[in-house]
Amino acid sequence: LEMIPRIQSASVDRLLPGTLMIKVVEREPMAQVNVPRPRAQVAGIDLQTYHLDPDGYVMMPLELHQRSVMPAQNDLQLPAVSGLDPNQVQPGRKIQNPQLQAAMRLLKLFDHSPMAGLVEIKKIDVANPDTLVVFTTQGSEINFGLNEPEQQIRRWRVIHEVSQKQGKAIASLDLGVTNS
Repeated sequence: LEMIPRIQSASVDRLLPGTLMIKVVEREPMAQVNVPRPRAQVAGIDLQTYHLDPDGYVMMPLELHQRSVMPAQNDLQLPAVSGLDPNQVQPGRKIQNPQLQAAMRLLKLFDHSPMAGLVEIKKIDVANPDTLVVFTTQGSEINFGLNEPEQQIRRWRVIHEVSQKQGKAIASLDLGVTNS
């Protein structure tokens, strides 16, 4: 079962006298990546969408009929990750990329931060080896360093509050600079 990309872990316990208990933990998608793939029969390129779990494991998206619970419309929209080498994106494999791992840490922290209710992350570009570029649905472009995402999110929150009080919106912000 653990060879199926969607399954994180599986265990079987034997309860005497005659019962087996099977426990399966599914991977939860946190982001998506669109990879160009050649078309099978007609010349051209299609974009194939894959989901990424918090650890960077690649999996195929579930079809709606495969889901046990129907998600709300906005739950179908996961933040997109761009800038990955398409050859690294293989279902069932973990992507070993420091920028992607930093992006997934940022998304995990963001979901539980005070910023989560204020802005929505639309896309994270991981192409630069030193920074993550976050694009929000509100039109902001935020640069993050790869280290200390908690501190950078806190700084983002303070700057966001100040801009709201002044009736302004953040167009771009560089949080990767630590000595300013």
